[in-house]
Amino acid sequence: MARTMGQTRQSVQRIANELEKLAIVSFEDNPDHKTAKLIERTEKGAQLFERLSELLPAWSDAALEGITEQELATTLKVVAKLVTHFEKS
Repeated sequence: MARTMGQTRQSVQRIANELEKLAIVSFEDNPDHKTAKLIERTEKGAQLFERLSELLPAWSDAALEGITEQELATTLKVVAKLVTHFEKS
């Protein structure tokens, strides 16, 4: 999961631990690995995910209102350059 997100294992573990405290996810035994746990969404987590899925399209449409495709392309280039810079540091 951390590799996919481009994050460290420790930072993802901290977030997962906080989500478990909030009963949004639970840790389950992994039949394919003795020490690595599987992260499962709880019923509360599923409800939150569903609600966010309903809200996100309207939120993202509103956030992008008035921003041109060219401005988004420029933003992507700048962010990509910053990421490259910080990965080299």
